[in-house]
Amino acid sequence: MYPYNTNTNANMNTNASRKKKSIKATRKDFPEPLNNNDSLSQLFSAAMLDETKDAAKYRGMMEYLSKNGLDNLAEVAKSMYADECRHRTLLKNMADADGIVYNEPGEITDEFDYTPEGILQDVYAEVEGARFYRDFARVLQNESMGDIETLDEIMNDEQNHAVLNDYIYLNMLNMVNAQSK
Repeated sequence: MYPYNTNTNANMNTNASRKKKSIKATRKDFPEPLNNNDSLSQLFSAAMLDETKDAAKYRGMMEYLSKNGLDNLAEVAKSMYADECRHRTLLKNMADADGIVYNEPGEITDEFDYTPEGILQDVYAEVEGARFYRDFARVLQNESMGDIETLDEIMNDEQNHAVLNDYIYLNMLNMVNAQSK
């Protein structure tokens, strides 16, 4: 169950729910759409840089875990690496279809921390990545539904990566603790 879903009542058609007044949102309640290609270019550039860094991070994590005999965890990192590569392709296709010009990230060097503490930081980074894509989708609220669905798909993957990083972190922490005994 998601922590924000507090209503676990199976029957949603109770008298209490029917008596609630609806709240009308006004235009000022929503962010202004970005019609400016420079702003969209900056968002796409930031997204492509992040996905490129994450792909390099998970490729390195996969190799690190494999070298240390943690093949089951390396497979998890491999799946996240594949997701990040797919995200780059999705973003590129979306930008090309919308005529958005963005800065292509250069070569990324592997400067990532694959210790349990470093992987714990990746949990937080992936949650922040999910927030970025949620906000990105809000900016594109007047764009095509396909763009919003693409960003939603990436956001969901980022949330899953936070969980998978937590899984790797806990497994590595348990192994470190078992070795120290």
